[in-house]
Amino acid sequence: MSTMKGWYVGLFIGFKVLWNVHASGMQPKPLSMYRFMGLANKIGLKPPMLKSGEFEVRIWNQKSFQYGEAQILYVLTSHRDRFGLVKYVFKSGKKRLKSSKKLKPDKPVTDSLWYQLAQQDILALPDESAIESQLRPYHDTSTWVTVEKDSSISIRGHKREKSVWILDGESYYFEVFGQDSYRTYTYSNPKSYLHAKPQITQLQKVVCILNSIESRFLPSSK
Repeated sequence: MSTMKGWYVGLFIGFKVLWNVHASGMQPKPLSMYRFMGLANKIGLKPPMLKSGEFEVRIWNQKSFQYGEAQILYVLTSHRDRFGLVKYVFKSGKKRLKSSKKLKPDKPVTDSLWYQLAQQDILALPDESAIESQLRPYHDTSTWVTVEKDSSISIRGHKREKSVWILDGESYYFEVFGQDSYRTYTYSNPKSYLHAKPQITQLQKVVCILNSIESRFLPSSK
C-alpha cells in the first residue's frame, strides 16, 4: 500500500511541476512524454530542482517490439561545477517493469564532456520536423516543354530527390530541464537516417551527442 501511495505522490508532484511549467509560459510536456513520468517515479527520479545556470538532460531510448515505456535512460546533470552522468537499464514484461539497473560511467564525468555536448547544441536541439523535411523533401512533379535551337522539343522537369523512410528501429526522447525552462525533442532512428543521408547537419549533431554519451559506458554494461 505504501508503494502505491508513493507512486501517487510522485505523480502528483509531476503534475504540479507541469502546471507550473504551463503557468510560467514554458514549453508544456507533449503527450508522448507523459508515459515516462511513471517510469521515472518507479526508479526514484524526481523532477529536478535547479538553480540559475544548472541543467538536467534525460534521454530515453525506446526500441521497437520490446515491452516497456523505455529500455534505456541516460541522465546528464550540470550543477555549478559538478557534472554527472548515469545510465538506467530497464527490463519489462507485458504489464509491468520487472527490474532496473543503475550504472555509472567507466570514467569520471568532467566539464569537458559537457562543453563538447554544448557545442552540439544539447540545450537547444533541432526540431525533428526540420530533419524530416530533408529526409522526405517536397517533390515538384511539374514539367515543361522547351523548344531547342534546332527546333527540337524537350520535356523537362525538376529532379526528384530520394526520400528515406525507416519504420522500425529505435527512438530517442530528450527532456532538457533548466531553472525556468523545459524542452522536449523526439528523434526516430537518428543513426540509421544519418547513415542514409550523412549530409544532414542536424542529424549529425544528434548522433554525435548520443555517441558521446553512450561511449562513456562499456558495451558489456548495456
